Amino acid sequence: MISTILLLLFIVFIVIPLVKIIWRVWQFSSGVRNARRRMDDAMRDAFGGSAGGPAAGSRARQQPRPAKKKKIDPSVGEYVAFEEVSCSTTSASAADSTGASSVVTESQVEDAVWEEIK
Repeated sequence: MISTILLLLFIVFIVIPLVKIIWRVWQFSSGVRNARRRMDDAMRDAFGGSAGGPAAGSRARQQPRPAKKKKIDPSVGEYVAFEEVSCSTTSASAADSTGASSVVTESQVEDAVWEEIK
């Protein structure tokens, strides 16, 4: 009697959850295999020949892709010449009289001058 109860408890709490886990793992792995097989078939259709690598047989040589055309024609637009301006100013501090240190400050380069409109 007690052995029957222990056997039922073993089946309910150990065997059934284990079978469920094994079933889920098997479904997942078969899904991955099917997806890989579909991907290989799609690659084979797209590129021709085998998509399995060097061990899968002779691989057709891939032809180089043609160069992509630029989206904007180089003749469109205009060339803008610019001139790089470098300026730095040195400001003396009170420590210069003692010879301890000096501070070099650089002016900020502005892309545009903003004016406030009132």
